Amino acid sequence: MEIGAAEFRQASKEHLDGAIHCHQNGDYLTCHYLCGLAVECILRACRWKIDSSWDGRHALLKLYKEARFDALVKERDSSEMADKFYSITSRWSNTHRFASRAKLVSYLNEIRATHNVRAINSRLIARKCLVRQSSL
Repeated sequence: MEIGAAEFRQASKEHLDGAIHCHQNGDYLTCHYLCGLAVECILRACRWKIDSSWDGRHALLKLYKEARFDALVKERDSSEMADKFYSITSRWSNTHRFASRAKLVSYLNEIRATHNVRAINSRLIARKCLVRQSSL
């Protein structure tokens, strides 16, 4: 099954919608994971337009650079976007899908990130990513 830019963009929107639903219902751990996944999908959509090869890794910072996402962000928003993006890349990992809830809570507490703050920051950047991507 081949997945292209349009499919990545649609998946990002669906993951963000799921994350918002989880956040509204207090399921911050699932929201945390879905937000990171939404961001990864939108970055893959941007990257796909540049290079359709698949490396299989889930390194958001590398994807951000390869997708040239910073070029899509207006200069006046770049500092805010960079801060929010750092918030996600420093807390989210694709391996979180394998962790138990207790392990993930322990990890988030260890790095001094609350579930709610994590979810809100992820939701904001993912929504901004979708807005930027939809204008392409």
